Amino acid sequence: MASRVVAPKRRRGARKHNALKVKSSNRFLLRKKASIVGSTEKKRRSKVHLNDKEVALLKKTLQPLIPPKPVVSKVKEGIEPGRVVILLGGAHRGKHAVVLKVLESGLLLVTGPHKVNGLPLRRVHQMFTIVTSTKIDLSKVNVPAEINDAYFRKPVERRTRGARGAKSAEGEANIFSKRRVEYQLTQSRKDDQIKVDKAVLEAIKQHPEKEFLVPYLASHFYLKNKQYPHKMKF
Repeated sequence: MASRVVAPKRRRGARKHNALKVKSSNRFLLRKKASIVGSTEKKRRSKVHLNDKEVALLKKTLQPLIPPKPVVSKVKEGIEPGRVVILLGGAHRGKHAVVLKVLESGLLLVTGPHKVNGLPLRRVHQMFTIVTSTKIDLSKVNVPAEINDAYFRKPVERRTRGARGAKSAEGEANIFSKRRVEYQLTQSRKDDQIKVDKAVLEAIKQHPEKEFLVPYLASHFYLKNKQYPHKMKF
């Protein structure tokens, strides 16, 4: 005969244990917590009908909405205006560049100059640069204040299809066509390039090793066999 398990009897008057039991007042506050954030004390009471005790409890539990602090990027050691760096990425990788200033975004504003090695005014990330020991005195070079991060923003590319898109020779709309906004270099951008390059070239002429500095900036950086960059002194 199979044995039967008998559950222990509960004492008379003992309360049933419920681990998920929550007070009705706390459950009410948790449910209304999201709707109260950002509203005033008067609106809180009129919206969810809270009394003074519940409002005081919410003030203690809710954390104030503090805006995040702006992230200040750290600049690599040795990077300063006038420092010559080697670019390691992008279309101009391997070229030497002169640092003009550090922008608010943490990117570096550099130039070749364009007349020397074809490198225009660009923003580069300091992670993709090698800092050299060569430095040019740019104290007399005035970089325009309008050359900032917003200066390099390109217009948003808009694509249209259907009747508003490109049309064929017969005048019919082509639903598969895409109209792209091609970027064109403005005349003001060209004038800024000429102005900055002229000032940088004047500073290069004042360098004590000006005869070797221009060929150095025009040269490309590359490695040969058994050449290790961590053992080099730039």
